[in-house]
Amino acid sequence: MKDMPPNNEVFTDSVYIQDGKVFRIVEDILQSEKIIDILERNNFFNGKVVGTLVHSKNEKILEHEFISGISHSEEYTESMAYDIAQIGIDMAIKLLKYGIYSFDLLPHNFSFVNGKWILIDFEALSLSSKKVRAMIRGYFKILFSFFEITKIVQRKELKHCYLNRIKVNDLRKIIPFKEWFIYFIRLNFAILLVDFKLYKFAYLYIEKILKTYSDKFKKNTFNSDITVKEQNLYNYINSLTAENQPKNIMAIGISASKWAVNSYVNNSVKFIFADDYKIADEMYNTIRLNKIKKTSIAQLCPLTKENEIPVNYRYRALYDPYTKERFSYECAIFIDEIPAEQNLNEFLDNLSSYASKILIINSAQFSKEKFDKLSKLYKEVKFIANNNLIAACNRIYEGFNSAENTKYENYNRGTNAKLQTQEIIDIIKKYKK
Repeated sequence: MKDMPPNNEVFTDSVYIQDGKVFRIVEDILQSEKIIDILERNNFFNGKVVGTLVHSKNEKILEHEFISGISHSEEYTESMAYDIAQIGIDMAIKLLKYGIYSFDLLPHNFSFVNGKWILIDFEALSLSSKKVRAMIRGYFKILFSFFEITKIVQRKELKHCYLNRIKVNDLRKIIPFKEWFIYFIRLNFAILLVDFKLYKFAYLYIEKILKTYSDKFKKNTFNSDITVKEQNLYNYINSLTAENQPKNIMAIGISASKWAVNSYVNNSVKFIFADDYKIADEMYNTIRLNKIKKTSIAQLCPLTKENEIPVNYRYRALYDPYTKERFSYECAIFIDEIPAEQNLNEFLDNLSSYASKILIINSAQFSKEKFDKLSKLYKEVKFIANNNLIAACNRIYEGFNSAENTKYENYNRGTNAKLQTQEIIDIIKKYKK
């Protein structure tokens, strides 16, 4: 693979951002051209696959649509996992008709954007069937393995270990032998279909297995009914956001999440961060069922700091530099009570890093110390007494800047499977149902 151009932000060995645009270096530009043509003619770029075009044929570079607020599989709820599994296998079956082989339509290559799941990794598609085996194994090692594990422990206990890659023999140490043996037989039969080049039958078999899990999984929606008092509060928040016109808004906590699913004002893109796995799952289902536009959600964990997720591990919610890279937002809304155990300066610093234009926060617990802290972060800070709110506008400092040439290491790799599996085994020992 050729060297990266200078002055860019590197994500992987082949993907980088330069001047606000996303580029991908490919090995076979002619294959990429054919895939782009097929996807375009069959309307796959309309909210299914990230927008892609040939930037330079000679240099073998593609250009992708820039997507902000990308979430990752460690941040997904159970309903999300089931939906991605169905979307991925449906896409694989449809694309096979056009001669495109899918080998990586798995959770870590999708993101929930503006109410839709979109494939963000163009290289998950190929005109060669060589890697279909990897797709089949991935469904077992990443999706079906966790559908089995969540029979033993709840999703919330798995935290950042959800939808990681688990080796077949390691799974035997985790789930009952009978379930593992069924899993093992199904896996090897699916691989046998691939080895005999019966790709459509292999995909259909995966879909059949998925149905055995999804039929037993119940999806719940969030009760988004609101009181008159809440409606008055939300109306005022609507007026504040309309006045400041942020391009994007992060709604943090349960109350702000309720505002987000009940608010249809202006053209802001909203991202919901509900620090509760059950509520996040229910809200996700509500967004999907009601086709709420310009609204996304993921379970970023934790809102408060805890020792169980290592400090140097990514996906540490508000406190993680990588989260700040992904969610460089103009507005943040947090209208629940500030957790008592939080360090005030640290908490407000992190909230403000997601709100360059306006931070809307609950004033019920506000002391002079807290107000003074916000006054150092924003040019204008005002109380809205009638609604127990504080609006801090126009952040003073520049905010979070990622280091140049920082390479994003996706932790969902086979090389990390052993370490991740041990973490899961430790979790199961602690939280087994």
